[in-house]
Amino acid sequence: MKVSSQIKLLTIAISSTLVNFANAQDGSTRVYTPQANINLDEMRQPRMKKDWNNPGAYEIVANLSRSSIYKNDTTTLNAYITGYGLIGNCKLFFLTSNPIFSKESRLYGGLNPTDTVGNYVSVEFGKTALQMPEDNYIIYNFAGPKSHFWEYPTIFIDFDRLDSMSISLLSEKKSVKPPFKFELTTKEDVEPGDYTINLYMTYFNGKEWNISRIGLPIHIKYWYEQWPWIAYALSAFGVGIAVTSFIYQIKSYYKDGKQKNITHTQNRKEDNPLTGPNPKPQKQKQTPDQKLKAKAQRREFVSKWKWKIKVFFLALLSREKIPL
Repeated sequence: MKVSSQIKLLTIAISSTLVNFANAQDGSTRVYTPQANINLDEMRQPRMKKDWNNPGAYEIVANLSRSSIYKNDTTTLNAYITGYGLIGNCKLFFLTSNPIFSKESRLYGGLNPTDTVGNYVSVEFGKTALQMPEDNYIIYNFAGPKSHFWEYPTIFIDFDRLDSMSISLLSEKKSVKPPFKFELTTKEDVEPGDYTINLYMTYFNGKEWNISRIGLPIHIKYWYEQWPWIAYALSAFGVGIAVTSFIYQIKSYYKDGKQKNITHTQNRKEDNPLTGPNPKPQKQKQTPDQKLKAKAQRREFVSKWKWKIKVFFLALLSREKIPL
């Protein structure tokens, strides 16, 4: 290699290192891509690793910073795209099972140039912001840089050096901003419950059209889930009532049994000296009126305890997703 070429590569490496160090100091996530020592204009293809020209296979992967939130609360959805191979035009489709997010929500996408170091371009995701529609329905066409060698703009660019054995794309690296970032704020009047955020990516892989889908569950908390101390108080109250009532019933049972034994003993002591001991009292059969009366007493007992049982089970399950 000529000395001038070596000096050029060394200068590029030092410049890239200094810029990345400055980015780390100011907290930004700018990365010189796809490779530190290759100009985008010199890239014949955005992906140049082995088998890059075979039909591509791509999947969208995403996560939520918080999957259980309150009304008028915010969570962040980061969506990455992994895969390799040929990929042409593609779009992202966003839809929720119900429109639970407000107009304050934003989608940040696009891969746009930010600055240059010599002939090397710095690009960054998330430079384009889109407001959330009222119906939570978004169709977003991918946007990225384009070399004069490339057929169309793309965000699927090699991240690693050309001589590296690693195969990774800018769209799947955690060290930079995600290709799609959603700042989602729930509406103030949203109904509590479970919902689903659906993301669909449609793309052409050089041979046929494919769709990648992911569904993310999200839970809007009920009022009693917003104050955990209520659940703890209900639990303690319900358990206290159950234990106290159980002890009371046991004491009443033994008290009634003891009273019956005392009465029977007194009857035995009053035996007739002429006829001998008093015969054991026989259990009398209940008349229909007595049966109806006993049934009414059981119903009254159940009605008295019904609300206590409800409180007990609600206390035990108050942290579950049960609407009141």
